[in-house]
Amino acid sequence: MDILFHAIEAIEFYMSDSADDWKPLNDVSANSEEIETKTLRNKDRQFFENYLVEVEKKTFDTIAKLSDEDFLEPDGFSKRGSISRLHKFSYVIRHTMVHVGELSKTTRDNKMKGIRWE
Repeated sequence: MDILFHAIEAIEFYMSDSADDWKPLNDVSANSEEIETKTLRNKDRQFFENYLVEVEKKTFDTIAKLSDEDFLEPDGFSKRGSISRLHKFSYVIRHTMVHVGELSKTTRDNKMKGIRWE
């Protein structure tokens, strides 16, 4: 579940205009990695589904507010190497797909039903 949470959290993080704008989940992300891992192991499936729905809504709301010009402008992540929001968003997609691949392999290795690739 660590990978799943990390992938969703990264989307939420990069959908903000800077690292300073992002507010971590207090009971999970605001802790050390060790505490975060223990906390995630105690979360049920509904927690992950709710978090995914919340981040998906925030993502589409954020994108809907941006003009074509806004996509080409830099934001607070330009210090991290993003040339524009569009560049940052393409990074987020690639990053997420790496983790979707990891999750797919994990489910396959454990003889579980695969995940949807949407």
